[in-house]
Amino acid sequence: MKKFLIILLLLAGVAQAGLVYDSTFYRKNVSLLRGLGNQDPLYRHLVEVNTLLFPATGDATVWYVDSNVTTEGDGTSWANAFDTLNEGIGACSAGDFIYWAEASNEAIIAADGIDADVAGITIQGFGSGTRMPTIDYDHADGEFVIGAANVTLINIRFNASVTIVTHAIDIENAGDYATIAYCEFPDGESAGTDEFVDTIQVGTTATDVRIIGCNYFSTGTGSNNFVDLSAATIVNPTLEGNTIYGAFAEAGIWAGAAVPTNVTVAYNTVTNTTSAQLGIEFAGNATGWMYDNLVSTDAIGTSYDPGRMSESANMWDDFDTYDTTAVPWTTNETGVNRWGATELAQIEAEATDALEADHLDHLFAASVADEPVDNSAWADLTTTGSDWSDFVAATHSLQAIAESITGQASAGRNAALGTQVSRAAADIFDGTTTSLFTVAGGRVLISHLSIQNSVAAADATANAVKFVMNPTTGTSTDLCATLDVADDEINTMYTITGTLGDALIQSGAANSGAVGAGMASQVIVDVGTIDLSSAGDSGAGGSDVQTSVELWYFPLDDGATVVTAP
Repeated sequence: MKKFLIILLLLAGVAQAGLVYDSTFYRKNVSLLRGLGNQDPLYRHLVEVNTLLFPATGDATVWYVDSNVTTEGDGTSWANAFDTLNEGIGACSAGDFIYWAEASNEAIIAADGIDADVAGITIQGFGSGTRMPTIDYDHADGEFVIGAANVTLINIRFNASVTIVTHAIDIENAGDYATIAYCEFPDGESAGTDEFVDTIQVGTTATDVRIIGCNYFSTGTGSNNFVDLSAATIVNPTLEGNTIYGAFAEAGIWAGAAVPTNVTVAYNTVTNTTSAQLGIEFAGNATGWMYDNLVSTDAIGTSYDPGRMSESANMWDDFDTYDTTAVPWTTNETGVNRWGATELAQIEAEATDALEADHLDHLFAASVADEPVDNSAWADLTTTGSDWSDFVAATHSLQAIAESITGQASAGRNAALGTQVSRAAADIFDGTTTSLFTVAGGRVLISHLSIQNSVAAADATANAVKFVMNPTTGTSTDLCATLDVADDEINTMYTITGTLGDALIQSGAANSGAVGAGMASQVIVDVGTIDLSSAGDSGAGGSDVQTSVELWYFPLDDGATVVTAP
């Protein structure tokens, strides 16, 4: 029904025009043609209807060409048609028409085989599909040249007959206002082998070129593009309603780094089966409009390059995936990428900047540092103006604060004794000085320090055992006086009173496994090591004594810690 309405509208226009030929017929009715879709066979019928309803008038002469004519004539009628297109062009004056018969075929056997070098001529082909008049390119340098202004080609088939033909159509610099409408460029005489390299090449200064409603299809791999606009000064080209499919080394519609101006690229369907190559590419600062196109490539990021053209309503689809739906193609400040890694990174960066500007990246804003705070820094609520660099989880965490208030402790911490550090059993009654613990980050308060002989009894060797504080800066200080541990049995325990000068306290033979209360006075030590000194080896006559050590402490300076010495 839609098609009949369109035909009625066209016929109404015919009646209103009084059957007077209008060379802009297609352009005036392009919105109606779009409604059919550029694959619709009604296009071809409209071409023939146009020819029948709008014969040439005024000074225009119609010349007839039919390669199948039995006897060639003077070209003034179908019965007396020329049998070659060059003869028809040679007979033309400016503005004349050439009607080219259905199923005609003409071969180009040399470079620049056909040259439409008469201004204003229109070459109109009849027929559809394989019965369209066809040019076979039997020479790699063969071209259909448009060498004059205002030349129009309608409904002609261009067929590559040898491998790698340089151009199908070469619009030279003088070819202003050239129009190529509803022409076919099929898959070569030897499909996949015979093809055009740069199918339609537009000259450097050719202006207002129109390529409308054409179909290009090739399964070969030697083509660069369908339309080449890479000449730098092209102005006002229009590419509209074309269907283009091929494995292009550049792009179906290509301008390279050139800067054509006032370009219109609309309603085209372009498929490029070459991986990582664009469908439509204006890599330079081309200006104009690009809208309502569909491009199929292997990735959305390599589908369109609009240069500086205004673009809207363009779509992309993956040519290599079946049963897919095209998605809108968009550009952003980092280039073409619809929710890919690049765009997601950009979104993340901008969101982060916005959050940081309002301190929303912090649970609360740090007063000194500009970076987000450690989650556990919530615990440093008792410190005003902290930059969190001195945060110590053992004492500053909410858990540690709660324990200090309630007196409850988890493993290794006690409200009365502080934090526990233990040293595994080892042979330290060996006649040497052994570093037991390392104090770092500031001063600590020792609340408990004890030893347990946990493996074997000491032998009779006298050894004078004592704890010594060995500061990083300064002189070593004895934490207790010496005690001779000779013949002490297994599980004998030792501790200090905390009063410097008091001897090491021993559990004694009758109290193995228990020791009297020590550390009546707590001891403050600075950064350094806490060592055990012994004068003799209490395990020399038998098994090593293997003694374990335990220390409890509170930090006096922020960041102060005690750990087992290496």
